[in-house]
Amino acid sequence: MTTNHTLADVVEYIMANRRGKAFYKWTRSEITLTLAEAVNEGTFLYSVDDRGNINGCVHGTRFVKDNVLFVHNILTTGGTVVLINFIKRFRELFFGYRLEATRRGRTKIYNTDKFVSKFLTLN
Repeated sequence: MTTNHTLADVVEYIMANRRGKAFYKWTRSEITLTLAEAVNEGTFLYSVDDRGNINGCVHGTRFVKDNVLFVHNILTTGGTVVLINFIKRFRELFFGYRLEATRRGRTKIYNTDKFVSKFLTLN
C-alpha cells in the first residue's frame, strides 16, 4: 500500500499519541522543525498500518565520522512489529553503524548486532 502522509500528519500523530518520554514537553513547532531536519538528513522514518494510518515514527542524528546513529525519539502505537520494521530499515540504511540513545538520563551505546538480532528473532 502506498500512502502519502505529510510532515504535518506525522506531527499530529505525535501530538495525539505521545506518552512516556517520547517528545516529552516538545512543542508542535519544535517537533516540526526537528523532523524536517531529520527528513533532510535521511534520519527520519514513519510507519503505517494496513489501513494507511500512521502507527509509529523515529528520528535521529547521523554521525558519519563515527558511524553512529543517535536515536532521539521513538513513538509507536502499532506494537513490537513497528519497532522491528524500524530496526530492519535501520540496517538497510545505516549498515555498519552503531546505535546510541539516551536511556534513563544516560547515553546508552548498544551492541548493535546483538540488539538487532534480538529484535529480528521476535518477528
